[in-house]
Order: sequence, then structure tokens, then C-alpha cells
Amino acid sequence: MKVYITRDEGSGDRFIWLWLRPEKGTFKPSKMKDCDWIIWHRPGSESMDLCDCYNSKDFKIKFGKTIKPKTRKLIDIPESLIKSEDFKLFSNDSKRRKE
Repeated sequence: MKVYITRDEGSGDRFIWLWLRPEKGTFKPSKMKDCDWIIWHRPGSESMDLCDCYNSKDFKIKFGKTIKPKTRKLIDIPESLIKSEDFKLFSNDSKRRKE
């Protein structure tokens, strides 16, 4: 499954975002305008159900990839890994792996 992976710059650069394709709106995250740091967002797609956040260390464990700050990449990840709640920063699944 093709997804965008982004990592912001600055104080929030330890988090990596995985962006799923929305039914409506923009798929490709863009840089926020009028901002001193590179921060990625996706205008027009207001649903937070279509993105997941990971700590950079946990992202490396789950996906085996290292993403540098200020990065936006379109990559192919197996759907089973995306649907797994393991290591997600925000999840309602109490049985997921957290570390």
C-alpha cells in the first residue's frame, strides 16, 4: 500500500507521520506556509483517522526504516503492517506493543 511518510523539523522532529490516501482531498502532504521550520500537513483532509504517528525509534523497529527530519517520502508498505496497532503513538488497543 502506498503511503506518505513525513518527519517534521524542530521540537517535534522525533515523531514520524504515516499518511493514508483519503477519499477526498490531497494525498501528498505539503510544507506549512509562513513557518520557520518544515512542518508537514495535508490541507483539505481533516480526518485524523487517515494518519498515524510514531516515535522515530518505534518506527524503526516496526518498519525497519530510518526517516530523517524535514523528510517526505512516498513508500510502499504492506497493508498488514499499516493496520497493526503496534507501536502507534495514539491507539485504543490495550494489547498493542508499545516498546
